[in-house]
Amino acid sequence: MRPSYPRVGIISFVFWAQAAVSFLIWIGYGVYQGRRSAQVRAWSRSVSRSSRGLQAAGLFLVGGAALVGGLYATWAGNGLTDSGFAAWAWGVITVAGLILVHTQTLGLALMVTAAQEAVTAERAEASRAVGTDDEAASP
Repeated sequence: MRPSYPRVGIISFVFWAQAAVSFLIWIGYGVYQGRRSAQVRAWSRSVSRSSRGLQAAGLFLVGGAALVGGLYATWAGNGLTDSGFAAWAWGVITVAGLILVHTQTLGLALMVTAAQEAVTAERAEASRAVGTDDEAASP
């Protein structure tokens, strides 16, 4: 006889506990990526500016495909049971989420550095306060 776990709604408590642990792993990896943002920015600046947008889009698609593929593998292999994820399915979902977080981080770094270079490359004129003597002296 299988052990009975408390149920929250129609899904068991174990499912929510597994999902919470996976979520914390994903958030933890995002924090790690944030702490090494200087390295990520340096890497993204080493990529040619003309290819950053295309590579960023590719990374977003790869991350999404990994997540959808992980979900499909879990569904096709009956990885979600009455008592939560099977161990292999939980691993697949967690790794697919890590791939998603990683590719989103790198893709966003590529997009942001491309946008920042476009903005900071423009030369702006010095600003002057309105109503100063400089304004009256200029022709």
